[in-house]
Amino acid sequence: MSDSNLQQSIKVRDTISRMSFYDPPLENRNPEEHLLMDFNEPPLPPPKEVIDKIAHFLKKRVHAYPVYGDFLEVLSKYTGASQDSLLLTNGSDQAIDVILRCLLESGEDVAMVQPGFAMFKQVAGTIGCQVVGPLFPPDLHFPHEELKDAVNPQTRLIVVVNPNNPTGTSVSKDQIEDLLKTFPDVPVLVDEA
Repeated sequence: MSDSNLQQSIKVRDTISRMSFYDPPLENRNPEEHLLMDFNEPPLPPPKEVIDKIAHFLKKRVHAYPVYGDFLEVLSKYTGASQDSLLLTNGSDQAIDVILRCLLESGEDVAMVQPGFAMFKQVAGTIGCQVVGPLFPPDLHFPHEELKDAVNPQTRLIVVVNPNNPTGTSVSKDQIEDLLKTFPDVPVLVDEA
């Protein structure tokens, strides 16, 4: 069976087949001229101590299935959250995917200022949801009131990326608290990657 025949015989969810490919903005990225922080790529190499520690662990058995108990215990003490309420993921993309799939049904909305971290729109689209919300104004201040106005009866999640990617705009603690108070029945996800 050829690849094209195989592709035609495999049924993919409509929400997936309607999606466009994610095309990261890799053109004209010049780290010599700009400090590029939008892909979470550090501009400096890791400290020597970190490299040495990684090299030390590479000599040990690091290919075994990880045990999380000790780490969750320390993380629980550090955050004040119970171990049962903590979820470890393989990066923020997986965390976003898990959270949105747990909270959203097809046809529901995610309120979020645009542009924002592209993975939210990507995952929402695969579920059959749409991202609604205002665009950043030319001065790039956070359009707090406009975001609140975008919340509608179909909104099941409010996303705040802080600082925003790609604009770098910060959202104040007061603004986040206002969203929580104004919409007590809608989860507010604050992405601080």
